Amino acid sequence: MAGDAALTLNPAFAARLAQRRADRPGPAPVPSGRPRVLVVDDEPEITESVSDLLEPDYEVLTAHSADEALGMLDANGVAVILTDQRMPNGTGAELLARSLDVAPETTRILFTGYSDISAVIEAVNEGHVYRYVAKPWHPEELRAIVRQGMERHQLVFENRRLLEELTRANEELERRVQDRTRKLREQNEALHEARERIEQLSRKDGLTGVVNRRRLDEVLLLEVERAQRYQAPFAVVMADLDHFKAVNDRYGHTVGDQVLTAAAGVFQRVARMTDVVGRYGGEEFLVVLPNTRLSQALVLAERMRLALREAPVAFRPEPVTASFGAAQWEHDDTVTTLVDRADAALYEAKRAGRDRVVGRDPATGAEDADETRRDG
Repeated sequence: MAGDAALTLNPAFAARLAQRRADRPGPAPVPSGRPRVLVVDDEPEITESVSDLLEPDYEVLTAHSADEALGMLDANGVAVILTDQRMPNGTGAELLARSLDVAPETTRILFTGYSDISAVIEAVNEGHVYRYVAKPWHPEELRAIVRQGMERHQLVFENRRLLEELTRANEELERRVQDRTRKLREQNEALHEARERIEQLSRKDGLTGVVNRRRLDEVLLLEVERAQRYQAPFAVVMADLDHFKAVNDRYGHTVGDQVLTAAAGVFQRVARMTDVVGRYGGEEFLVVLPNTRLSQALVLAERMRLALREAPVAFRPEPVTASFGAAQWEHDDTVTTLVDRADAALYEAKRAGRDRVVGRDPATGAEDADETRRDG
């Protein structure tokens, strides 16, 4: 670069530079760990003079073209780049604008003559250039500007570091929140499942697996309310295992529990999907039959009776039998009166010889006893 294109050296600095060159046989070694400055000019004399000025404080790299400068920016952590405005194949401002994509945090400083001042001001306004140094420049002024550029770079670097730390902290916090949310969801699901299990256990008989007395009472109340509102029929069947005390006395309570469980399984298997089979107490079972009339209840009870007689029992030769009493809900019935009528029919079956089905119809006062009797 010649004439206006070259950096104009301060005369006093030029004399000191010449003396240092004479005293030093070669370039001074560059200490490691210092901030890096990239000086770009197509004239080696200019890059060498600026290097000599800055090397006591910085690690100075030099380039002699825009492409070389961009390559060095990409490969090295450069804090400050200084370039002349007049460059081959383009301007220094254009180089600094291109450097934004390669090293956005690097501080960009431009040397310029007054003839290029309008282009430099435009570059400053567009953010391509941090500062510009007018030629001829003074050594202390250049040092001060580079030092300010280093401070600016350090501030940008620290801001980026803090932003990255904040981003990582936010990501970690988000991860912890997600983990905590997931754990809370899992705990809530487990708690919900536990509550459902507890609720199911609270409604089931622990021995036989059918619903317990508490659940039977709830179902009966619901069916009475439904019948009162929609005038829909429903019936109940009470079953009591025959001679159950003798089973306990002869074979023990463990076998007695097995008989109860087997009987509950038979009743549950014969019952329809809409029916509710429950253990009413001791060896008594109650079956709630929605949308069912007395005649239908008697048929279902008879099926249960026969299925129980035919169920194989390995521990004893004689079959397990039960007596059944059925009753249909009437408009003036309560849960108590309905169950009492089914219970009365059950005891009528017991008095008639057990292993049979009896139904009570309050409208006629008749007792409908099944003709099938226990063998023997």
